Amino acid sequence: MDLRAYFRMFLRHWVAIVLLAALGAAGGAAVAWLKDPSYAAKTEMIVTVGNPGSDLAQAYQGALFAEERAQSYSTLITSEQVLEALIDELGLPYSVDTLRSRITASNPASTAIIKVTVEDRSAQRATEIAESIGPVFADVVVATDDTDNATGAAGGHPDVGVEALQPERAPAQLVPQHRALDVVLGLVVGLVLGIGWAVIREITDRRVHDAEDVARASDIPVLGVVPGAGERRRKAAPQDARRSLPVVEDYRLAAVSLRSAGAGGVYAVTAPRDGGEVATTAVGIAIAVAQGGDSVILVDTDLHSTRLAKALGLPGAAGLKDALNGRVALDRALRQWREGLPLRVLADSRPDDGTRDTVVLQERALDALCEELGHRADVVVLAAPPVLTRADAAVVARVAGQALIVIRAKVTRGDELDASVLSLRAHGVTVVGAVLSDPARRTTPNWSAHREQTPTDAHEGRRSASPVTSLGADRSPAEPRDGRHGDHLASPTRR
Repeated sequence: MDLRAYFRMFLRHWVAIVLLAALGAAGGAAVAWLKDPSYAAKTEMIVTVGNPGSDLAQAYQGALFAEERAQSYSTLITSEQVLEALIDELGLPYSVDTLRSRITASNPASTAIIKVTVEDRSAQRATEIAESIGPVFADVVVATDDTDNATGAAGGHPDVGVEALQPERAPAQLVPQHRALDVVLGLVVGLVLGIGWAVIREITDRRVHDAEDVARASDIPVLGVVPGAGERRRKAAPQDARRSLPVVEDYRLAAVSLRSAGAGGVYAVTAPRDGGEVATTAVGIAIAVAQGGDSVILVDTDLHSTRLAKALGLPGAAGLKDALNGRVALDRALRQWREGLPLRVLADSRPDDGTRDTVVLQERALDALCEELGHRADVVVLAAPPVLTRADAAVVARVAGQALIVIRAKVTRGDELDASVLSLRAHGVTVVGAVLSDPARRTTPNWSAHREQTPTDAHEGRRSASPVTSLGADRSPAEPRDGRHGDHLASPTRR
């Protein structure tokens, strides 16, 4: 991971990193304020030479001998023999290891002095141990060096002993708590844990978060980032029917990028798995294209969902199922969504409750339908089922010839995206790119709040009949601009 990857990792997981660091600091503060106070009692001992001799050279040798013994005695103080004797004499409620951890002995360089520090939660006990350790240690030294002392007396070697330099009672002092250090250590530990957790999450997380993750998972470009199909915010409908619809700018950018990528005529909008983003994204792009001046027909080819009709606020009426079954003429099934906007919708807004005949998408029928729709509009957008869970997605994509994949940020995995692209390409479909649907981007607009009810809508709402606006009875199909025909636009993009 390079520096840029670590920066991206911090941006993704900064909440967890900061939270763990704060918890670590809080834990350090709790330890600092809740731990019991400790007291330290100090004492000093000196190694003495009993018979250094009257000669100056012998006295010097005796002093060196005492310094050498002081170095070894500083280790001997915490030996099991000395500690057991202390426990027995004072009746301490400690084991040998526990008492060893509370006693520290040191020997300053080039001296025969031994400094001993005793720490304990009880000031009185620390003082008692410090006062008793000198006599107890002296007895152990005499017993240990008895043979050497005897040899020294016979052969001229000096006798060695240990004496306390502070025979008077030295009161124990309160050990500084260093609470700030405990807090800092807790903060550092929490920060390390937070960064470690973020690194592990970054390595094991296979979800797509941004365009860089899309580039790592597949070779398709990201054409835009649009709001996710999350929590919706209702907006007031325009009072003037001739006003331009306030489409989110993200969808405008995605529509422009889609056209720049070569998508036109008929194309499918699909996703690896179901999640509602296909309907939301298809609606937003269709509205953006229609606002650009092109006539658009939006078709909901997911026969098992009514999300698109609900997103547009269309009342219950006939749709694609009825058009494919021949129950309703295509002109009656197409519905004008908003006056003044060249956008018509072919979507079933009645849920399949099992009372009607089940419709299975047939490629020939759908291809013929799209051919007919191509004569009625400049652009036909097919909102398709998910690629990895529905077989109809391949049928719709083959008819369109080109597809746009909607990726749910922080939900869609990289392997799912790659499998979707490979599946579409295996069916001869050109994947023009991807649109990243990010719930954190912005709140998804409520398209239905911008739709103005026509007199036909009110009439059909009371009757619950099929068409909302009969395009065949009241007006002729929209003529392509500049003398173009729908088949001219659609045929290059369909197989």
